Amino acid sequence: MCASAVDADGAVYPLAFAIVDVESDDNWMWFLSELRKLLGVNTDKMPVLTILSERHNGLVEAVITHFPSAFHGFCLRYVSESFRDEFKNTKLVNLFWSAVYSLTTAEFEAKVGEMMEVQDVMPWFQLFPLIFGQFVL
Repeated sequence: MCASAVDADGAVYPLAFAIVDVESDDNWMWFLSELRKLLGVNTDKMPVLTILSERHNGLVEAVITHFPSAFHGFCLRYVSESFRDEFKNTKLVNLFWSAVYSLTTAEFEAKVGEMMEVQDVMPWFQLFPLIFGQFVL
C-alpha cells in the first residue's frame, strides 16, 4: 500500500508505504489511520485534500472514516476497466472516454445519450456517483 502527494512544482513524492499480507478492509483501515497520524492534522479541517484511488470497498470506507471531509475520486483507468469488463463493447468504451473528456455538461450528457442508444448504461453509472453523479440525471 502506498500514499503519494504532489508538491508545488507538480512532482509526485511518496508519503507512506506499507507491506501487508493481503489487500483487505482491515489493512486499508489501518493504513489510512497511520497516514492520518503521519499528516498530524485535524481531518475535519481538511477540505482541500483529494484522495485518488481504485474503488476497493475497504479503501472507500477507510477514507470516509479517517478523512471525512476529503474529496475521494477514483482513478479513471480502474473505472474504465470496470466499464469495459461490464459491457465488453469497444464503441461504448470509446464513448465513455469521450464523455470523460467532455468540457461541458451538455457535451457529457450528449455522449451519455449516445451510449444509451447502444446499451442502457445508467445502472452502471449509478455505481459511481462520486465521479458521474453530478452530471447523470
